[in-house]
Amino acid sequence: NDLSLIVLCLEFSSNLNIEFIRQSSSTTGKPKKIFLTKHDLNHWARAGRLNITPYFKKGMTVAHSRRREKNYLSSLDKSVKESGGKIITFDPHKTKDVLNCVKEADVILDYSELIYYISELVKTKKTNLNKSIILSYTGNRLDKQDLIKIKNNFEKIGVKAEIYSEYATTEIGPIGCSDNKNNNLFENIYDDIAFIEVVDPNTNQPSQNGEIVVTTLNRTGSVYIRYKVEDI
Repeated sequence: NDLSLIVLCLEFSSNLNIEFIRQSSSTTGKPKKIFLTKHDLNHWARAGRLNITPYFKKGMTVAHSRRREKNYLSSLDKSVKESGGKIITFDPHKTKDVLNCVKEADVILDYSELIYYISELVKTKKTNLNKSIILSYTGNRLDKQDLIKIKNNFEKIGVKAEIYSEYATTEIGPIGCSDNKNNNLFENIYDDIAFIEVVDPNTNQPSQNGEIVVTTLNRTGSVYIRYKVEDI
């Protein structure tokens, strides 16, 4: 049973072409490097952020901020375009850029802090866009008051926002997505990316309430088996 919570990170270096080496954050106190192949990046984008999410439809215009981490984003952009959709990017420091993005986009995918920042940026603009938009965030959780404030800020410019939260880790990638009613309930699980278990942190036995452990599936770079993400 003790083996069930050991992390096995297998770094394959034979004839696999590593596309991207990602440094994990130190939230678990054990920072590490994650080796990803092109297959891994494409699988994250298609099976994770797009195909399994409850909101994505073919032909959508998807927006995200311009960032230095281009490997994953290029896979996401390619997948959106292959579905008949369009990608637009914006500079979060330029209000006009952000507002044009909100006008054009069906979906904005970004970090929680940036979604909140965008809502604060646009709320003072004297315009009525008369549209709906989907906001999907990853990263730090937004509490109920944050979500209400974001929706109210967008309503001030005539935009009805549906907000989804995506559960992901640097090591595993996308794990699940909430619905737009409860951002802390991840009912849409990306079960072709990861096998998820909940165990009692004291006994390491399966439990309805406990700690999440994840095994990567369909991964050709770094592989994790029963990895403790240290979330309860």
